[in-house]
Amino acid sequence: MRKIVLVGLAAVLIGAAGGSGPPSASRLPPAEPAGTVEELARMLRPHEAPDEEPHFWAYDVFSLCTGARREVDEPRGVAVYAARLRTDPPIQVRFMRLADATAARELAHAAGREAKACEGPAVEEYGAMMEGDVGVEPYTRGGWEGVQVVAETLAKRPAAWIYKPRTEGHVVASKGPWVAHAWWKVRGAVGWPMPHWTTGGLQQVEWALTHAGADEAPTWLSRVLPDPVSYGTRMRVRPRGDEDTDLACAHLYSRTSVVSSMQSVDRSMLGEAAVQESVHVASDEAQAERIRRGKMHSESDRVLDGRLREPCRHWDDQSLEGAVGVPVTLEAFGHGRWTGEIERFAARVRRMPDEPTSRDSYAHVAVSVRSGTTVVYLQWQVAAGNDLEGALRRGERVLRRALDHMSTVVPK
Repeated sequence: MRKIVLVGLAAVLIGAAGGSGPPSASRLPPAEPAGTVEELARMLRPHEAPDEEPHFWAYDVFSLCTGARREVDEPRGVAVYAARLRTDPPIQVRFMRLADATAARELAHAAGREAKACEGPAVEEYGAMMEGDVGVEPYTRGGWEGVQVVAETLAKRPAAWIYKPRTEGHVVASKGPWVAHAWWKVRGAVGWPMPHWTTGGLQQVEWALTHAGADEAPTWLSRVLPDPVSYGTRMRVRPRGDEDTDLACAHLYSRTSVVSSMQSVDRSMLGEAAVQESVHVASDEAQAERIRRGKMHSESDRVLDGRLREPCRHWDDQSLEGAVGVPVTLEAFGHGRWTGEIERFAARVRRMPDEPTSRDSYAHVAVSVRSGTTVVYLQWQVAAGNDLEGALRRGERVLRRALDHMSTVVPK
């Protein structure tokens, strides 16, 4: 890493860079690695940090560097455990338990192929000028095999007068049916990235990975999602995370997120309907209720103001004039052991064309419910035609059937 421009005193203060101190002594690894997501969560829960970042975006195992566009996505509907751990430096981890070792190995290899685009000089990141290098190497420790990406850089925002040192590292690796994605970031005030920012991060990742890797029979979380056909015809798992499933143009492009410090499974599907499913297992009922409420009341995602949400418009839809429909409603909801809220809204263009598409009408139904510490969010959207109320009733029936299936799987 050369060709770095620092300002004045920064060059003198190389040894004064802030950020993490030297890595702490390695913790003892567990006697036996976990074979299920539930067991892994129990083992790492004592080491979890407070929820400073309560959500992780799912499907980011390929987002290993800036300036590289990923071409593939993670598989859907697999059990996940995610957490931020109290290590030095702090690390964030996501463990996925796939169907078998072959699937896990293929996913880790795919991440390694994507990571090749990261190697070399650092690229500009979100408007910041970057100096430094990004290194990509194989990761082979403790039976885990995959790739590591470490960026040791200096970053300068347009309004700043000095470059600040930073190290960011990612590891994606597999062992048996498991895939782990761990990452860390250390920043300093002045100077150069310190060597122990890299070695310390890799040490803590290695320690975290010792907690998983065994192959035991999957638990209920791996089979909690119902058969896709229960939501409609021609249903298929959404092949890419950025594929639009929002028939309502209501900024609901994907609610896919993995909640920190708990076990999760989610899936997005397209076909007759656009469906989003998420199941989270909290550590206690208070946390479960916070997660459940957040699914319906996220101010950053949308505002529940009772207004009519018009169907999607396209740049060439010059003939569409106005819309009619059902404004957003949010009500208490209960079904069997599940309690929470249900959301409904629908709309269609005032004059339906002879051959309507999903841009001309939609119906949206979503439930956010819980039973004990298990939280379920289900979202169903469909092209509704002229019968908006009928489509809303059908969507509610579909989601109730999905909850019936989950009641037979989720432990009481």
